[in-house]
Amino acid sequence: MNKEEELISKAKESDTIYIFPIRYNSNTNECLFSEDSIEFYKYAREQNKKIQFIESNPDIIALHDASIWLPVLYLAETFLLPVVINLISNFIYDKIGKKDKTKQNINLKIKVKNKGKIKELNYNGSVESFEKTFKDVNKLFNEDEDD
Repeated sequence: MNKEEELISKAKESDTIYIFPIRYNSNTNECLFSEDSIEFYKYAREQNKKIQFIESNPDIIALHDASIWLPVLYLAETFLLPVVINLISNFIYDKIGKKDKTKQNINLKIKVKNKGKIKELNYNGSVESFEKTFKDVNKLFNEDEDD
């Protein structure tokens, strides 16, 4: 079992948003979380969302650029996806305020378990484009459920 499979096996609750590491150190088997992970975690808790780090003692890695590095999020069920996308949008809006959305980049990865398979949504781009791109992303999962 690889590290990701091991972490997924820990994510048992379908109504919980799990924060996964952005990187694994294969030499030490250490999980590294983005610097915005703790801020996002606190924000989600303030919004009364059920969220937890998949590892109990997260090591934070600082990525020195102006981008927002959201944590890797894992969802055991697709029904959480619209909730999470809305939460992310609100978090980003609150974080950047009235700054130019075309100049602020975000990095994001969401892993969603859908019909026993893990699907991955990756985004690296402007906040403005994020809002447009993820507006209808839930349709991708609903189309698969119709199959």
